[in-house]
Amino acid sequence: KLTARLTFPEGVSPGEKNNSNLQVVARNGAEQAVLRGTAFAGALRSGLARLHQTDSDDAVVSQWFGSAAIDDEIDASLIRVNDALFDTQATIERRHNQIDRHRGAVVKGALYAIESLPPGTSATVSIVLTPSERLQGQASQLIADLSSLMCQGLLLGGHSNRGIGRVVVEDGIFLRQFELDTIEGMAAWMD
Repeated sequence: KLTARLTFPEGVSPGEKNNSNLQVVARNGAEQAVLRGTAFAGALRSGLARLHQTDSDDAVVSQWFGSAAIDDEIDASLIRVNDALFDTQATIERRHNQIDRHRGAVVKGALYAIESLPPGTSATVSIVLTPSERLQGQASQLIADLSSLMCQGLLLGGHSNRGIGRVVVEDGIFLRQFELDTIEGMAAWMD
């Protein structure tokens, strides 16, 4: 299990759906702003592919992050990233409009607002790695690769011109291993 405190120096931009004319930050069922684990896992997957100079669907990357189901065969991910609560819930809402570049006027119906979190917002992310017996020997290299990617800083979000934000690691990355086949190991895991 890797744990790291992540900071967004420029703040957090929308990472969820549009709600009418409002682009919103992702929230959990209790309406708390969260960093989606899937967004962070996607950035790690893309970063690992770049590190190995390959495609994100390559066998080297897919053996850890899984691949799309073909027929009924599922190649599940061996890496799980949990959603992480942001340390602040105070949102900022900015209003914008889209300008038609040919007419120089506002496009009809193109008034919208963007919800964001302030610069310096942080979240603690937890990455759980459960390597198969076949990949056990490669796990330490994967941990080193993921740690290196996180320490270099990552850009989160799937849009080329708008994403969730730039993230940097604060205070290092912590690794803890658990032996889940023992009662003591399972108890430590659950704590």
